[in-house]
Amino acid sequence: MKKLPIDPGAEITLNSLEQKALKATSRFVGARHGDFIIVEDPAFHLNDRLYVPLTGELLCCYFHEGSLYAFHSTIVKRLGEGLTLISYPDEFRVEKVRRHQRIRVNIDARCFLENSEGPVSATLLDISEGGCRLMIPILTHVDNDMPCRLDFDLPDDQYVQGIRAGICSFEHFHLKKATELRLKFLGPPEQMEKVASFCRFCMFFRV
Repeated sequence: MKKLPIDPGAEITLNSLEQKALKATSRFVGARHGDFIIVEDPAFHLNDRLYVPLTGELLCCYFHEGSLYAFHSTIVKRLGEGLTLISYPDEFRVEKVRRHQRIRVNIDARCFLENSEGPVSATLLDISEGGCRLMIPILTHVDNDMPCRLDFDLPDDQYVQGIRAGICSFEHFHLKKATELRLKFLGPPEQMEKVASFCRFCMFFRV
C-alpha cells in the first residue's frame, strides 16, 4: 500500500458521495499509514449558524507539491473536540495539474457591472478556482480592473451569489455584438470555496 503524503494543517476537500451537494473544507490533523486519517470535523455550512455534518462515503481531494491527490474514504467516527476519524484508502490517484486549471462550462449567470444600473445576462464559458471567462451578449464599455459581481448556479447544485471579481482583460466582438471578460475572483471566501470545491470535483473526474 502506497503512503499518502499528509501534512498536518494542510487543507482537504471532502465531498459526500451519497448527497453530492454536500461538501466541506477541512484540514489534516494526522494519520496512521494503512489504518486511519484524522481531520477537523467536516461539515457543510448552510449559513453562519446552521450546518450539516458529513457522513458515509466521501471523495477526498487535496493539493500537495503541485499535484492533486484524490481518494475514496468513509467517515468512521467523531472523536470529539472537533476531530473526525476517516478510513485510510487502499489506493489513491495523483495528477499533476495547475492549481487553477480551467474547466469548460456553459452556465447562465447574472453579471453586475460597475457601470450598469442592473444585472446583465451572461454565460460562463470556463471556470477555475481563481476566476472565469464570461460572455456578455451586448457591446458594453469596460476597463481592466473594473469590479463586478456574479450570481450563478453550479452544476453540482451550489448557488454562488455575489462573488466579487475584477476584470483582467476583455475583448469586443462587433459582429456578434458581444463582450468577453476574463475575471479574477476576489471574494468572499465562502463563495470562492463553492467554486473551488466544484473545480476539484471536476478535476478528479477529468471533466
